[in-house]
Amino acid sequence: MAMVLRVPRVKFTLGTTVLAPRPATLAGLRVGYLDGWSDQQGGMYPRMTRIAAALADYGVVDTVWQVKPGISSPVPEPMLAEFAAQVDVVVNGEGLCGSCTAATILDAIRLEALGKPTITIVQNRFETVAKTLAADGGLPGLRLIVESAPQIGNINQESGPLAVEDLATVLAALCTEENAGRTREFALAGSGGSAA
Repeated sequence: MAMVLRVPRVKFTLGTTVLAPRPATLAGLRVGYLDGWSDQQGGMYPRMTRIAAALADYGVVDTVWQVKPGISSPVPEPMLAEFAAQVDVVVNGEGLCGSCTAATILDAIRLEALGKPTITIVQNRFETVAKTLAADGGLPGLRLIVESAPQIGNINQESGPLAVEDLATVLAALCTEENAGRTREFALAGSGGSAA
């Protein structure tokens, strides 16, 4: 007798099946950082810190850092609405475990439904889960920035400026599609790299 394994797939839609409209550039805009982990010493999650430093060169007028009340639950509606009212685009995070990946993707979908373009930080070991959850939530094209899982669980292992390719990914995700190529070229040109 053969055993049949059934894996449930839940489809849900949160009021949107399209990404929020992207601005042409980040100049003059407010960037929000929705942070599920911070650094356990009261500071911003390390990857977010580097993204914030890099985006300062692109005309951003303000940054809003919101720490989530819990890592494994979506942000409560009133807090999310208040945060969304203060920002134009959002760097969201972080998908570092199963439950926090699910909560983070749900937050991103809800922000997109509120008209806020997002990019979500996800570790490579949860990339497939994040993409599946985004598709199940009606947004298969949800923008992600994938980072390597840290050695021996230390999220503070990275240092220095944001990698040029990561900056290009962030710019392309938060700006319009027609601008994506130019922002990527601009980021790479600033580093002396190649856009090829």
